[in-house]
Amino acid sequence: MPTSGRLTSKFGNRKNPFGRGIQFHQGIDIANSKGTDIIASAKGTVIFSGRKGGYGKTIIIDHGYGYKTLYAHNNDLLVSVGDKVDKSQLIAEMGKTGRSTGNHLHFEIHKNDNPINPFDVLKD
Repeated sequence: MPTSGRLTSKFGNRKNPFGRGIQFHQGIDIANSKGTDIIASAKGTVIFSGRKGGYGKTIIIDHGYGYKTLYAHNNDLLVSVGDKVDKSQLIAEMGKTGRSTGNHLHFEIHKNDNPINPFDVLKD
C-alpha cells in the first residue's frame, strides 16, 4: 500500500461525493492526516509531478511493462520529473489539493493506459 490510513472509497462505481448520481472511481482513496507519508508502490521513473486539474498536486510513476501509478491530492511533492524511485521510497505527503472532500490519497494503477483495480495488483 502506498500509505497508511482508512480506505474510504474503492475502485468502481460509487455515489458522486460532489453531487447526485453514480460515477466511476478509477482508483482507491485512503484517508489520514495532512502530511502522512506516501511511498512509491514499486520502482520506476517519475513522468509527472505537479498540479493536474481536479487531482491537485499529483505524481505519476512509469513502472515499465505498461504499468503506471498515480498519487493525487498531495500536500507536498517530494520528487521531480525524471527522478528514479525505488519501491517504498517517500514521494509525497498527504493533503487535500484539487477537488477533494478532505485529506486523503487518491491512488490509481493503469495498465496500458487503462485504469485497473489496485487490489488486483497490490500485495501486502
